[in-house]
Amino acid sequence: EHIPPEDVRDVLKNIVLAARRVYLNISTVQDALGALIGETLHLTVKPMSWWREQLDALGFKVAYEQDLGAACLFYGSAYMTFADIEHRTELNVEERRVVDNIKANLSLGVQEVGPFDAQDTEVMLLCGGPSLNDFTDEIVAQNKAGMPAITVNGSYNWLIQHGGRPGAQIIVDAREFNRRFTEPAVLQCKYLVSSQCDPSLVASLPRSQTWLWHGAGDAVNSALGEWAKESGIDREWYPVPGGTTVALRALPLLAMLGFRRIHVYGFDSCLRGDAHHAYAQPENDGCGVMAISVAGREFLCHGWMVKQAQEFQEV
Repeated sequence: EHIPPEDVRDVLKNIVLAARRVYLNISTVQDALGALIGETLHLTVKPMSWWREQLDALGFKVAYEQDLGAACLFYGSAYMTFADIEHRTELNVEERRVVDNIKANLSLGVQEVGPFDAQDTEVMLLCGGPSLNDFTDEIVAQNKAGMPAITVNGSYNWLIQHGGRPGAQIIVDAREFNRRFTEPAVLQCKYLVSSQCDPSLVASLPRSQTWLWHGAGDAVNSALGEWAKESGIDREWYPVPGGTTVALRALPLLAMLGFRRIHVYGFDSCLRGDAHHAYAQPENDGCGVMAISVAGREFLCHGWMVKQAQEFQEV
């Protein structure tokens, strides 16, 4: 109430960003003591509803409020929790396109992934986080010594450029530009591509080295149901559960294939400076950045990174 009306919004913004939880006790009446010095001390005298509007405009979530007549109380936070954003993610293509891609890929007659018995083979799963570059020598040395390297998206070309050889490449994304994640083709590399991937990508791969797999989800179930009805072929499917990113589908997929000893690299789920990947990936440039507080540490993240970190615990 001591702030001029034109500055109230800026001051409130500074206050609610300065602490994760804020308690406000604001007078809603003229001051009585200013007259003793010939000054007006309460420069902004407004009802509780007006102050609530100012807080709402800043995204302040009120957990408690009370109107005391001469003052109003607010307690809450302008910080988001994971619960505020966990349901905001969505497919990066239309669901109908996913369904059409799946049906087109099924018509190609590509072999499909099925479950295997558990095995002791150790493998590396190379995700694309900036920390991947911290372990380049270790990864390449283990790969050349015989440990299979499973790559996802851009880590495929990253490994090739550093002298390694992908044993398998996993792709989920349905967009056509992901074809660059499979070029150049590597002899004996297994291409484990989601059935929702662009059909031109699937068709471009060496047939004997390519396996389709189906993610668990409503769009996939719809596509498989339509295809079974149209083709007259009704058979068993092996849906791969997991999270919303390729890494979170790769882990259950590898488990289905029998792998239990998986060394994961580059699963950062946060930025390092401005870097979102260990290599250039332009489609992620310009994403909104948020500060996330976890156990007293602060991490800068894109929204998908926050969801990935949370879903990882569930997967």
